[in-house]
Amino acid sequence: MAKIQVERLIPHLVEQTPPDGPLGILDEIFALQSKIENSKEADFYFQKGLENHKYYLEGMKNEYAKLVELINTNEVAYFVAQITHFERALKKVYAMENFNMISRIGVVAINSQITKYKNLLEIKIQYGQLKSLDELMQEEE
Repeated sequence: MAKIQVERLIPHLVEQTPPDGPLGILDEIFALQSKIENSKEADFYFQKGLENHKYYLEGMKNEYAKLVELINTNEVAYFVAQITHFERALKKVYAMENFNMISRIGVVAINSQITKYKNLLEIKIQYGQLKSLDELMQEEE
């Protein structure tokens, strides 16, 4: 039996954020929305999973709405403070005497949060305020 490598398993156990940020989410939303609207031309398997696709689309729309709210209601200082908070937490975990599998899971989770807030900080600096999905849909029409 092969030995499980913990380092390869841990990232799958914690939440990972998409690297594309708001643009990646929007691309997925618009692509799936188009496929759903034109589902009559889609293949048999897409049509059979249409309800699941609609459910997934609503989830992505909610995810984007949460991202817009988080970006628009906070200042750059908030994201910097969150990054600092998680970096301090990471130092505490590394300073522990017993560094076991649970500690490694904690490290991956904390690193995930640091990456998330760094990405959010970049988005805030680059875009300032994000438009809601409704506003973007109106502009596209």
